[in-house]
Amino acid sequence: MTSSTAEQRLLYVDTKNAIIGGVVTALVIGAILLLVGVAGGWKAKVLLESTMPTTRFLCSAVMTVSATTLALMLTLLGLSNNIDGDLKAAHFERIRQIALIDVIAFIGATVLLLAHTIPFGEDLGVAQHVYVIAYYSIMSGAALLGGTLVAMILMLYDAVRDLVQVFCSDKESDLLVDSEGGREEERSDGRMQRESA
Repeated sequence: MTSSTAEQRLLYVDTKNAIIGGVVTALVIGAILLLVGVAGGWKAKVLLESTMPTTRFLCSAVMTVSATTLALMLTLLGLSNNIDGDLKAAHFERIRQIALIDVIAFIGATVLLLAHTIPFGEDLGVAQHVYVIAYYSIMSGAALLGGTLVAMILMLYDAVRDLVQVFCSDKESDLLVDSEGGREEERSDGRMQRESA
């Protein structure tokens, strides 16, 4: 297996695990949403009014976390640049993917927060089913935001874990470019390990 293929395999495994974590989180939140259920339009209006402050806070929190994480990614890039050895391209691709998910979470939180500007508490003279649609839309958006945030945190954990391994002198890191002519072998967990020639 070539080094480039090994890097892609490592990145694929970590990304797949993060996406699975995010999807499971969104599905659990969605299942809870379905368990609450909505019988009719006026119940949806009451539920919508009661969940608005919580989802508003969630949106603000996700926007804050996303903006802070994006700024801290610059620190991670600086730290990566100061390492003595050369890092593999997979590390920087992972950072790019984290930044992309971060931006998606920020945009999603902004859109959901803007949905809160609709005055659902007022009598708008609309059909009752509009409240049901609005309730499920806002709660589904909140579930997706939660899943996106979990996926981003799992990807960040993988990046930091592998970067810390570079600084541990007693362990070999999968992130460093093999300059000693060694070869990489795939371990049972899908990660690559280096063997000296």
